[in-house]
Amino acid sequence: MACFTVERRIELEERLQKKIAQLEKLYEAFDNFDNVEQYKFQSAETMQQTKYRGIKELQDAIDRLEASIDRINRILGNTGLKNIVLRRRGYCGTI
Repeated sequence: MACFTVERRIELEERLQKKIAQLEKLYEAFDNFDNVEQYKFQSAETMQQTKYRGIKELQDAIDRLEASIDRINRILGNTGLKNIVLRRRGYCGTI
């Protein structure tokens, strides 16, 4: 069982909140994906620029971020491994 200092727990929780905010933005970009590679809008008051490379790259970024969030949650919850695969050898001996 791992023991965290208060500073380490706060750091992990802050990192988790930042990653959740990033994930929400990626979900929004994925939902609003319109296959536009790049656009730029500039007026006297503001400038806005967006660039998407492809839907696969958005999905890959979402998958990596979800895995990172899951890992931090496991560390904070002290749950360790989620699953493990065991392989057994078969013995072909005579009794």
